[in-house]
Amino acid sequence: MSAEPMPSIDSELLQEYRAYLRDGARRSFLIGVGLLGFSAFLVFGSQAPLLALFTGLLPSLAVISLLSGLHDLRKARLATEAEAQVFEELALFDEKIRGARLLHTYILIGGLGLLFLAQHSVGLNDSIAIAGLVKDRVREGEWWRLLSCALLHANTLHILTNAATHLMLGRIIETQGDPDDLPIVFTVAVFTGSVASCLLMPSVPSVGASGGILGLSGYLLVLAVRRRAQLPAGLGRHLWRGVALTALVGVLGYHYIDNAANIGGLLGGALCGLLLIRPKPDSHPHSTGAILKAMSAWGCLGWFGGAAFFCLRRLLNF
Repeated sequence: MSAEPMPSIDSELLQEYRAYLRDGARRSFLIGVGLLGFSAFLVFGSQAPLLALFTGLLPSLAVISLLSGLHDLRKARLATEAEAQVFEELALFDEKIRGARLLHTYILIGGLGLLFLAQHSVGLNDSIAIAGLVKDRVREGEWWRLLSCALLHANTLHILTNAATHLMLGRIIETQGDPDDLPIVFTVAVFTGSVASCLLMPSVPSVGASGGILGLSGYLLVLAVRRRAQLPAGLGRHLWRGVALTALVGVLGYHYIDNAANIGGLLGGALCGLLLIRPKPDSHPHSTGAILKAMSAWGCLGWFGGAAFFCLRRLLNF
């Protein structure tokens, strides 16, 4: 009489990973239901004319969130030890970088927040006309709008989303890349994104730091390839999924989202990554190249501060 095989016992790590996926699925379901409810409120409530921007995009985001929840539930059911190990590496990586000192990231986010408060003093629509990427004004010689537009945002959701993404990506760049690369990449990506927007969407005004933030994603994709031995195995896949999700949201919200600026910023950031990232970190922080990069970084931050002051003067008329 043959003995029946003993059922396999999941490791503690695998159980933790499955619990994490189920928690994520619950959050996705709650977000999806909440977005659907808010969309219905906008459609049938009195605020629909004021927030028509979201009536088409929010249902699509709700469906994405619900599908993400279903995907996480399926992953939890089929999870393997190898996937749990990748999860542990990413969790340890995230814990490691959360307490890092993020000078450049906080300077940029703080500046964007300050400008958004100034926008409210004159009205969001008026502020776009004053310093946004109004293409006719650019062609008339107001080239400074190619950069100043990144300091303004269309609404509260816009800046909160950009600030949160900037914090997440900036944390990885300042801890795993070179902190001085961040303001350089952001500046170049803002410029390439604005130029792409002017060329491909010549009649649509635009504001927001999305081009610069997509540039940070492009830089990190190069970092994940060139330093893959030093980074968690799943980081590159997570970055690609983030870019893919951004692209999907851009397609769904093409009426409201400047996809040209996002693509231009992503390519500009990737180019910076190819030029700035070496396979191994620079072990000579006082070398000529490191000093020149630091000077360039603070020069870019100087541009950011000067542009912020210029926008404040135009918005507040002082």
